[in-house]
Amino acid sequence: MEIGLRTVPLQLVVGSENRCNDFDNLFTPFSERNHQRWLRISDMFIKGEYVPAVELIQVGQSYFVRDGHHRISVARALGIKFIDAKVTIYQLSEKALQTDNVFVQQWQLQAVEIQ
Repeated sequence: MEIGLRTVPLQLVVGSENRCNDFDNLFTPFSERNHQRWLRISDMFIKGEYVPAVELIQVGQSYFVRDGHHRISVARALGIKFIDAKVTIYQLSEKALQTDNVFVQQWQLQAVEIQ
């Protein structure tokens, strides 16, 4: 269920929907190919330019990045505590909560059963 734009504490952003091979668990890029984009986004933050909201998936009290990994990475590096995000909530069914159908491994959202 999409709930729209929210301000989210960065400390609650704990993983990725699909990019854990590109960023570590603190959202530091692994490869040099991400470096130039990271620097461009950093300049935007530092200059106070418009930075689009990231897209997050909320599961319980935790958030996983759908879109905006570089923006999360830069915001963390700059010590920013909150970020604007378009949030989608995944409601887990009782069945999912009682089985191994839902799990988080290596900071990546692997599978979710939506109620």
